[in-house]
This record gives sequence, C-alpha cells and structure tokens, in this order.
Amino acid sequence: MNVFNSIVREVNASVLAFRFSDDPYYHIHAVIRTNGRIRYDLVHEIVPKGFHVHLAPLRKKSDVENAKEYVLRHRPVDIVHADENITFIKRDGKNIREVRSMSDIEERLERLEKTVERIVETLEKLANGKTETETENNEPKSVNVDLGAINVKIQNARKGVALIIKFANYVKRNRNGAYYVALTPDEYRKLLDGLQSFNVEETKANGNGNE
Repeated sequence: MNVFNSIVREVNASVLAFRFSDDPYYHIHAVIRTNGRIRYDLVHEIVPKGFHVHLAPLRKKSDVENAKEYVLRHRPVDIVHADENITFIKRDGKNIREVRSMSDIEERLERLEKTVERIVETLEKLANGKTETETENNEPKSVNVDLGAINVKIQNARKGVALIIKFANYVKRNRNGAYYVALTPDEYRKLLDGLQSFNVEETKANGNGNE
C-alpha cells in the first residue's frame, strides 16, 4: 500500500478504481487519472526490490470503464493500518498476518511465488492428463494459458498446430494493427512453460495437404 500511495503522489494522480487482492498472491489493480506524463524511471526509483509495476495508458472513455470493471471484479482483501505496521486480513476473516518490515514482505512474496509455481506445475500435469484422455477420444489435445489480459490456447490441428489468442476487453488494437500486452517476468515464464509443455503431434496430412 505504501508503494502504491507513493506512486500516486509521485505522478499527482487521482484514483478512479482500486482493488487489493490476495488471489493468488497479494497484488494491486488500480485505474488512476493524471494530467501529466508518467515517467517510468521515476516510478521505478520509488519501487522497492521485489515489487513489479506495470502501467498501461487508457485514452478512450470506454477503455477506462472497461478497466474499472476489470479491477473491481477482483475479490478484495481488507487492509487494517495499526501504527507503522500493516495487517492483511484474508477474505474468510482468518489467518491475520502482521507485516513488520520490507524483508518480511519479500520473504512472504518469495514463499508465495514458490507456492504458485507448484500450483501451476500441478495444474499443468492435470491438464496433460486430461488432454491425454481427450486424445484417446479423438478430441484435440490442448494447452491453455490464462494471463488475465491475454488468453493463449494451443491445440493440435489437422495440418499442424492451432493457436487461439483472446484479449481482455480493455486491450485494444493500436494504429499499426497490433495488440500490445506487457507481461511481468512471472507471466512470461508461465506463458513460456505452457508453450513448452505442449506436445506437437505429427500431422497426418501429406505434402499436398491431402490425407
């Protein structure tokens, strides 16, 4: 929270929508408005090691509304300030944790990252097991990677591999006809792991495209 407040003060912004969530790890989504230009170098100077910050411009009113809806769809976690400590309260009201220092936060973030990695690995194994069954039923094997802003699905096709990409409503095509989505290092690794876990089956089509 202190990091977020520092960023808001640095860029002299007003907060239009805000959500602090613990699913699957502690993170913040927010829509802010500022009249000035946001300098990434100044923002990153006030962000401690272990925190990732991504900023995306919203130039249309419809984009702002879509982003606000996206932010508010996240399940919230309550924040209680007590002196200089911050207390995180989980949604079920149990397991209250006090964070007393930045090193404490970094340590817990590291544990959370490892937990998420284990969960992703388990889900991939389950997905592989499921797709093996689907293949036996003559259904295409597939791998699905959901990163919020972008969803990538890979599956075997009759002539090779089918790549299905879906973007969130707030991701718009730019004037060059391209879609720009910035990924954190963790999101990039998740996408890369998903691509590498996909097993390409040999196509039955011959060189003329006939079976």
